[in-house]
Amino acid sequence: MTDLEELDTYLRDFRAGGHPVAHVREVVCAACSGRTFSVLVDVDEQGSAVTCEACGEQVAIADSEEYLDEAELEECQCPCGGESFAAAVGYALTSDATDVRWISLALLCRSDGQVGVYTDWKIDYGPSLPLIDQFKA
Repeated sequence: MTDLEELDTYLRDFRAGGHPVAHVREVVCAACSGRTFSVLVDVDEQGSAVTCEACGEQVAIADSEEYLDEAELEECQCPCGGESFAAAVGYALTSDATDVRWISLALLCRSDGQVGVYTDWKIDYGPSLPLIDQFKA
């Protein structure tokens, strides 16, 4: 099973906010196509950013850019101590599928292969479908 397949399965089973996940996108660095990241999250502000380990490019996940200035970001760490991850974002949609309702960030540890959702947050505005296009399918 590929990293993306594992992350996709986990996100769909997780059901962010109790809602079915309609789309999963692998996080891939736009600058160098890297697929290994260090990850920062703020559970209170519900924001996240990833930094490509190959080139150092940092990108905020979904609408996190709006909140990162006020965020208290902490580096994600696997229970094994690993801090390098493959990542994917799951998007749950509103019942009429016109907007994103919930976002979750799943990480796969590069050290031991453990998968988990490290943060998730509700999207309560629209139009929000363009958030899905941050990372290509």
